[in-house]
Amino acid sequence: MAQVLLDLLLCCERRWNVQQKDTVLIIEDDQAAAQYLATMCQQLGISPLIAYDCVTGLELAAAKRPRLIFSDLRVPGLDGFEAARRVRSDRNLDRTAVVAVTDYAPKNPASNQVAFDDYVLKPISRDRVRDLIGRYC
Repeated sequence: MAQVLLDLLLCCERRWNVQQKDTVLIIEDDQAAAQYLATMCQQLGISPLIAYDCVTGLELAAAKRPRLIFSDLRVPGLDGFEAARRVRSDRNLDRTAVVAVTDYAPKNPASNQVAFDDYVLKPISRDRVRDLIGRYC
C-alpha cells in the first residue's frame, strides 16, 4: 500500500510539477538583446534562462516551467506568435505568462496578441521589466 501511495505521489508530482517561482525565460535571436534583458533580470535578483530560437525556448519552457516568458516576435523559423500559441496549448504551462518583445506597438493588444499576456517595446526599460516581473513572478 505504501508503494502504491508513493507511486501515486510521484506521478502527481510529475503531472503537476509546480512552476519554479521567479523563473524567467528569454526567447530572443539577437544575442546582445537577450543578454541585455538577462542582465536586467539579474539586477532584479532573477537568473533567467535564455534561448536563441523558439524551438529551444519551447523545450526549456516544458522542462523548467517558467513563471514568465519574454518572447521576441520576429525570430527566424518558428516565430514568437506560434511559440506563444504552443505555450497556451500546453496544460502544464497554463500559469506561465508570455510577454511579447517587439519594436512596434500593437494597435490593439487585446485582439492582436491573444496568446500574449502583455508586451514590452524595444528598447526595453528596466522599470518596465521590473513591473512585468513583479506582476507575473
